[in-house]
Amino acid sequence: MSFSEEWSLPEGHPVSVERAKELMQGDLGRVHFDILARVCSPLYWHVPDDKGARPIRANGTLSYIQADGQVFGVTAAHVITDYLKVEKEPGCVLQLGNTALSADIIDMDEGLDIATLRLNAATLASVGKQIMPVSLSRPNDIPQEGRGIMMCGYPGEDRHQRPNQNVDWGMLGVIGIARRVSEDQITWIPDHDNDMPVPGIPQLPRNKNLGGISGGPLIAWFERPTTYLSYFSLAGVIKEASAELEYVVASRSHFIRPDGRIER
Repeated sequence: MSFSEEWSLPEGHPVSVERAKELMQGDLGRVHFDILARVCSPLYWHVPDDKGARPIRANGTLSYIQADGQVFGVTAAHVITDYLKVEKEPGCVLQLGNTALSADIIDMDEGLDIATLRLNAATLASVGKQIMPVSLSRPNDIPQEGRGIMMCGYPGEDRHQRPNQNVDWGMLGVIGIARRVSEDQITWIPDHDNDMPVPGIPQLPRNKNLGGISGGPLIAWFERPTTYLSYFSLAGVIKEASAELEYVVASRSHFIRPDGRIER
């Protein structure tokens, strides 16, 4: 978790930078990480080989979104495109967490790199954990450069496939600030010099290969005027990560409609 030197406290805010750091290094940082662990799951596919094993071919991340009383999934379009290339192979299975999944696509925009999927109640009940869908941002909730974000996903290099199709997943969880915000995307870069350790949560090493986090949520924090009551909502869908240059890019989520359609 980090506070960049470019970050500045909103004028008149009752919580100081020093107090914010104390909170994030304590129980609050862990609470935020637990929230992230419930808003997404690994999305992956496996195909039987000639030895009878089912090696995982690839994985992305699926975010749980709630709008108009319904829950649907959001991921990167390139994750779904990669799966569709192999779905016809004999025995190919798409899986969300602990449950097999049908790629029931609501909409997909390859230019924005966003895809939305229908999720039924049985699927949501069997993914292997209690989920907490994140809400779409309201029209006035516009992410800002230098303000708080969270994001998460499942890097492929951290997964460990065990016998009997059990998989151990390592989740990346980030609390930081938005680097750049444009009409169609948000970027983030790590600030290693100002990282703050949170007990029990691994620190992000330099030049980490983050392949597999595509489709994960980038969540923005907002505050109600005068009261400073904070809340969060979906601001973006992760689509790109560079290990060498150390940056993450997310497509803005305001293109996603409450019924799962994607409109520019």
